[in-house]
Amino acid sequence: MKIVLKRACLCVTATLVMSAAAWGQPVNQYVSSGLYSQEPVAQSAVGPGCDSGACDVGYGNCGTGCGSACGDCCRYFSFFGGWVEADSSRLKSPTVPGGPGGLDLELEYNTGWLLGGAVGRRLNCNWRFELEGAYRHHSFDQVVNSLGASAPVDGNIKVYSGMANIYRDLGGRNACRRWQPYVGAGAGFAFVEANPSFGGGVWNIDDSAFAAQGIAGITYCTSACSQLFFEYRVFGTDDLCVSTIAQPQTAPVQTDLFTDYLSHNFVFGIRFCR
Repeated sequence: MKIVLKRACLCVTATLVMSAAAWGQPVNQYVSSGLYSQEPVAQSAVGPGCDSGACDVGYGNCGTGCGSACGDCCRYFSFFGGWVEADSSRLKSPTVPGGPGGLDLELEYNTGWLLGGAVGRRLNCNWRFELEGAYRHHSFDQVVNSLGASAPVDGNIKVYSGMANIYRDLGGRNACRRWQPYVGAGAGFAFVEANPSFGGGVWNIDDSAFAAQGIAGITYCTSACSQLFFEYRVFGTDDLCVSTIAQPQTAPVQTDLFTDYLSHNFVFGIRFCR
């Protein structure tokens, strides 16, 4: 009887030891052998060493709250849109040929909209870089002179921009968060087309200029491969040359008039990681 009990104890002990050893084996071995029915937690889609900072290492263990590997975007592309509120553009000139010398005019805009897209890459755990193209569109509201008199304006303005942006993700090294705030800045060029019509003639803007923007936003992780984001941007250009077609002229006449463009942009978008 004692011998039987000892053998039973040895069998139980051996079983526990074997179970403990098997517990340390990779889960996928159990899956392949049919002994374990639950799928293993998906690891980062991007292997370690994707960038110089090895930012992706450990992101696969961020937990299920924000999705496996969320924020682990070595490369990504995004699409965005939103609405734009532009500051009034001042038409400035010491003298305007054929017009009131030294009179400043301010063009006011209606609320506009924008569309755009970008491709980017994470540089390290907190910094990322992207190239962006965007299009903004407004109609004009009215023109106001220095005496406060106003008149309606016909026409619209189109702004095409190409920017290089740099972003700083906030909140520490671990970018695997459900909510991720960030700030950024960009520089590039904008091409502006506008044809405001008022005062018996058509004023024409068809020029390119240096452009810059400041960005503040927040990312919301929806999965390991997609993120939603909301941003505020202030976007502006350097001086733009203005020409005019005053009746009865039929061809643009270059003036020494110039203006600039400054807008406040409220942007919604989606980012896809790869």
